Amino acid sequence: SYSGSQDRTPGTAGSGMFGEMARQAELMEAAGEDVYDSPGDGKLEDQQVEDYIKVLKKTRSMHESYADSMEKMIADAKAKEDAGKSVSAADLSRMYTGVGTAVGVHNAEMEIVKTGGGNWAEHEWVKLQLRAARLQQGEGNEANEHNYELYLKYEEDLQEIY
Repeated sequence: SYSGSQDRTPGTAGSGMFGEMARQAELMEAAGEDVYDSPGDGKLEDQQVEDYIKVLKKTRSMHESYADSMEKMIADAKAKEDAGKSVSAADLSRMYTGVGTAVGVHNAEMEIVKTGGGNWAEHEWVKLQLRAARLQQGEGNEANEHNYELYLKYEEDLQEIY
């Protein structure tokens, strides 16, 4: 996993939508405290790219799970309305909670990095290096060339995620 993380990860700030918002604020504050002293040569390491891919796969899975859950809730509510029934308070409560969950899903990538003991600043640096290498296709400097070779090595996984 990414190294050099601050020893701060978000705690539990209560339940419901407002508890989730408070927890997300703690998460963003903890991530904002992360620092990463990138290597002077600008070159990525295999492990950094592998860690980055793991985080993105978990993030994608979280987004898909949330989307499936919201689609089901909406379909259930529509089915009730189509059957002439009204949406219950419990249904509305589930949807309201879903809004709070959306806040967490929006920050899923950050949360996965931080709860895994990772360094958000390093994660972002890896993302930028891979993006630059892909856009420049290895041209420009030695770091871009090296990082593009790594990008190509992991291209199948990266393309699956992007």
